[in-house]
Amino acid sequence: MRIVFCGTPESAVPSLDAIVARKSAWEVVAVLTQPDRRAGRGLRPSPSPVKERALAHDLAVQTPSRLRDVRETLESLAPDVIAVVAYGHIFRKWLLELPPLGCVNLHFSLLPRHRGVAPVAWAILAGDEETGITTMRMDRGVDTGPLFRREAVPIEGDDTRGSLTARLAERGGPLLVETLAELEAGRVRPQDQDETRATYARKLEKEDGRVDWRQPATEIERRVRGLNPWPGAFTTFRGTILKVHAADAMSGELPAGAVRERDGHVVVGTGDGLLGLREVQMSGKPRLDVGQAPIVGRGMVSRGTRPRHRSSRRGMSRPTAREIALRSFLDWDAGLETADELLARHLDEAAVRGRERDLAWQLVRGVFRWRGRLDWQLAELVSRPLESLHPPIRWILRLGLYQLEHLDRVPAHAAVDTSVGLAKRFGHRGSASLVNAVLRNAPDGLARMTPPDASDDPVGHLVARTSHPAWMLERWLERFGFRKTLNLAAAGNEQPSLTLRVTSDRVDAAGLLEDLRGQGIEAEPGCLLPGHVRVIEGWRRELRPILEAGICVVQDEAAGLVAHLGLPALGARILDVCAAPGGKVFAFAELCGDAQIVACDVSSRRLDRLRETAERLERRVHLVVADGRHPATRGGFTRVLVDVPCTNTGVLAKRADARWRRQPEDVPRLAKLQGTILDAAREQVGPGGVLVYSTCSLEREENEDVIRDFLERHPSDELLPASNVLPPEVVDGEFLRTDPSAWPVDGAFAAAIRPHTSKLKVVS
Repeated sequence: MRIVFCGTPESAVPSLDAIVARKSAWEVVAVLTQPDRRAGRGLRPSPSPVKERALAHDLAVQTPSRLRDVRETLESLAPDVIAVVAYGHIFRKWLLELPPLGCVNLHFSLLPRHRGVAPVAWAILAGDEETGITTMRMDRGVDTGPLFRREAVPIEGDDTRGSLTARLAERGGPLLVETLAELEAGRVRPQDQDETRATYARKLEKEDGRVDWRQPATEIERRVRGLNPWPGAFTTFRGTILKVHAADAMSGELPAGAVRERDGHVVVGTGDGLLGLREVQMSGKPRLDVGQAPIVGRGMVSRGTRPRHRSSRRGMSRPTAREIALRSFLDWDAGLETADELLARHLDEAAVRGRERDLAWQLVRGVFRWRGRLDWQLAELVSRPLESLHPPIRWILRLGLYQLEHLDRVPAHAAVDTSVGLAKRFGHRGSASLVNAVLRNAPDGLARMTPPDASDDPVGHLVARTSHPAWMLERWLERFGFRKTLNLAAAGNEQPSLTLRVTSDRVDAAGLLEDLRGQGIEAEPGCLLPGHVRVIEGWRRELRPILEAGICVVQDEAAGLVAHLGLPALGARILDVCAAPGGKVFAFAELCGDAQIVACDVSSRRLDRLRETAERLERRVHLVVADGRHPATRGGFTRVLVDVPCTNTGVLAKRADARWRRQPEDVPRLAKLQGTILDAAREQVGPGGVLVYSTCSLEREENEDVIRDFLERHPSDELLPASNVLPPEVVDGEFLRTDPSAWPVDGAFAAAIRPHTSKLKVVS
């Protein structure tokens, strides 16, 4: 078999060696690698590791800057297959179709997870327990081709990007040879990738290494490992760069960025826990064990809240709203955080304020809200499959098309020109031309489009019309029928309003409403509960002072209804098992008067936000970092709230990206988790107490089915009818259920249960 091998870095060398070892059966007719790069103090040309090894094997080497420059040579070589490992060039159609057996790529992840150029780094950054190697047949997309073989590799606790890449490279050579042998014998058939599982590992930049000490220690520790050796984690210390080469996440508490010596360790405070430094490097100095570095007692490490940004090609000193939106989309693809969390962090780091900040929020939430419809439209406008496009280009097209169709205040030429500019920065000249052509022709193309007929293809019709995932619409159609499904999906696409609950004796709801209207803010009374005011347009900057003064809190009426369902009682002892951000427990406590509150959550960062709310409301609350499946208290509570993690299908208007993060299998998985948490919470209820279970899901499996299964396990427990305490508009049988398509509130479900308890428990 005649083979052309394409690769460049050290990680590709083991694969080349493994193929050459089969020289009795296979012939490597050429090796393609990147051109020599100037390196070192003398800037002398330096060959790639693959070129050096190929020459040592006495193989013919080509180093083209453009693949078309060697097209005639490759065609004359007539390879049976082209093997590719970290080469660094995009293959055009002519090259993909040249070898009869195709082009086979070895990728350093378990595809479809972590497609892209930096899969090893992003696997560590994401906290994955394992990654792996995959062989695939290349197509025109970025790591989107059908799969041949996959092999899982565990990620060890001390793995860095460098060490893990080396392990994957050694395992990759044999897997690539096995794939090529099976391909030659006709014994392997590629399998299409599951697009619902795909994530994108974008290219890393130097600025990705800057440490933000407000993040949890575990995330910073993963950043240190995942970006080692390049670009490397760094911070600013006394005006100079300090590189962090090795560190450990530790328990403890210090202000974010503060440096101390503790128990023989040099530690830095983070947003959650401490980071113990092991090896650092001052600018222009050698690497040192931390004990040799003069950093203890020298003040603060920069918190990383306002890092310096590279100037763009247009000379701008600060990224635009569109660039920040694009970076948020790409980071969201990596699966690390929610869209809102990512965007807030990017905006804070870039110190973006005013209209540009508002535009960024509008772009990110709008693109996620209408992503399904945008993709349906782009499938008609783009001549190639969307999944084959480079992920940044795919997001740029969505971003540009969203502005053209949904933002009347953005001129069409501005939407097109800024999108083309982003394509030039995040792609290449060809992709910029593609973006320009698609968006300039979009208005004419959109005018000719009509959704599939609802009677022939109801799911396709609703995907195109309402921009929800097909699997979710299929579930709703089966349960609710077409009209109700259409209404629910439409509610999920509404620009969400913002509801305030009055918490101060200084003003009532009528006074707050008058004050808001006096500031020109359109508002109206709540529709289901007293003490609530709905701001029609959603968030306004003018709301910040009254929130910081503790006059009110942001809380949907559905959350207030859950508190009423729990039969508030004066002086209650309240436990909130999954507390953050805390809206329900504070509403419940206010109804209970002088209540004792214990709030638990698995995330200390989320509990910090709850603590801030408690301080504004002047409420005393005991915070406990704990997993709801494993209670950290001794019980005896008169009221226990269990607001479980769920699919969020009742709040898609507020969490626009959630619909694209969830998959069908998440429903039974979460239902099992919810039942486990509910069983554990039951043990915390004292005699005569009430257990309140709630979700923001519309799915039956997460709601009444969880309660039904719970009561089958605990048949002596009593389900308390919601009709005893709630208005009929929100009562469904024995349960609380709010419908976001009928009322301007979140979709929610709740049930109140009085467990049968045999003995008194004592609050810790």
